[in-house]
Amino acid sequence: MGISVEAGLLAFVLVGIFYAAQENIGLQLSDEGFLWIGVLRTVDGQIPMRDFKSYDPGRYYWSAAFVPIFGSGILGIRRSIAVLQFLGLWFAIDVLRSQVDNLLILSLIGILLLLWMQPRHKRYDHIISLLAVLFASLLIGSPDTTMFFAAGVFIGIAALFGANHGAYNFCAFSLIILVMLLHLEIESPALKLSIWLTGIAVGYSPMLAMWLFMSGMFQKYWNDRVLRILKESKGNITLPIPWPWRFARRNLPPIYKTANILGGIHFVVLPIFYLLGIIYTSFVVSINIAPMVAASCFVGIFYLHHAFSRADISHLSQSIIPFVTGTISVILWVDSNLFIIITLIFLVISAAATTVYLTPLAQLILSKSKYVRFEIRKDILLLSSGEKYLLENIKCFVNLNLLESDDIFIAPYEPGLYPVLGRKPRLPDDCLLIHENDSNQNLIINGLKEKSVKWVLIKNSALDGREDLRFCNTHRLVWQFVQNAYEAVECPNIGAERQFYRRR
Repeated sequence: MGISVEAGLLAFVLVGIFYAAQENIGLQLSDEGFLWIGVLRTVDGQIPMRDFKSYDPGRYYWSAAFVPIFGSGILGIRRSIAVLQFLGLWFAIDVLRSQVDNLLILSLIGILLLLWMQPRHKRYDHIISLLAVLFASLLIGSPDTTMFFAAGVFIGIAALFGANHGAYNFCAFSLIILVMLLHLEIESPALKLSIWLTGIAVGYSPMLAMWLFMSGMFQKYWNDRVLRILKESKGNITLPIPWPWRFARRNLPPIYKTANILGGIHFVVLPIFYLLGIIYTSFVVSINIAPMVAASCFVGIFYLHHAFSRADISHLSQSIIPFVTGTISVILWVDSNLFIIITLIFLVISAAATTVYLTPLAQLILSKSKYVRFEIRKDILLLSSGEKYLLENIKCFVNLNLLESDDIFIAPYEPGLYPVLGRKPRLPDDCLLIHENDSNQNLIINGLKEKSVKWVLIKNSALDGREDLRFCNTHRLVWQFVQNAYEAVECPNIGAERQFYRRR
């Protein structure tokens, strides 16, 4: 398969339109802020995971590499992700051109994939799952030595961006290779398996090098990532599965009720589709008869873990790309461009309706609040009047009361305030969502003491409406220390649950 310039141009146009239409709208201080401050810390020379709480380091080094080009503001981070999005979509369109070469159909496919790539700070995850399907389909279609090695390298690189991606794809490709060995006559299977495993090591070699040559990196990874999950089972904060019938009678605005019902339908359809696809390509026909469907289903069934780990539309969208590619491939079996176009338009409308919560442009259009221009680190964003009012009040308080040398600790989950305020976090932990044991809480307390942190800003709200997820309950010792060692300072109009504290 050669690299198609036409596919690249189409991907560039589509990503460019999506970026220009909405990438300056809104700012999420929690998850997106967590990514932003992590990139800034990486640019400052800190090591992700070792020196500060983070995801796996791939995404931070990717965005940090573009800071000299795009800048360190939030728009620069979004542009760096858009580059990865463009490359992923280019590859996808290039692969799909072997099934269809109609420009309108390819454009609709591109739009469908882009609509599901929400929320925007999670597009690393969308692109990795998309690439997983593409590499798996190419491996099934051409099981030669080069593809075995390339598939292995991809799995290793995927793990650099997220250990869960590495695990999902290692399991998926293992099953795919097993079925291929049963269905196809593969020359030198032992050699190719060795080459595949070698490729994984090559792709993951940057992390292996960090473990070997960066002091404390392996120990930190082992303790905080491996042992913590094994011992404490700490991952996403769970939500009940949003079955479609749960929302059918709720008193919600029609557009949001529709989004929730459609999201619930997807939680039902995805497992069924994947199971049927695996059965069909494993037991009814040979796996190479429908390589894209097989790849989508084998990869997608493992990504269901992420979708159901916190069952909301956000995590559904982060996990749904294999379902989208599999559905597209099935649609392309029909020998009628008109049918394909009508079906894709229906899927595009359905995707837009389902992700309305997550799409910045949709939120701007539907919002009853006026959106206004607001400058943050030389970036001009469009924020709702409420968002602007909140940030202005917090910035005004900080400018009036804090010296340049004063450190501030912001908890539990609005780390985006650090770059907004022009401040740097001094503690490794800048996102404190889940319950911490006493040992980890004492590390935070000791950090506040040793760094002589003068100010604290805490939002003591009930996440997901759960009292046990208030900061005073998830980090009881830290909360008690702040109450004893700091005094509350009044700051009006920042919400009843936010409170500034100054060291006594």
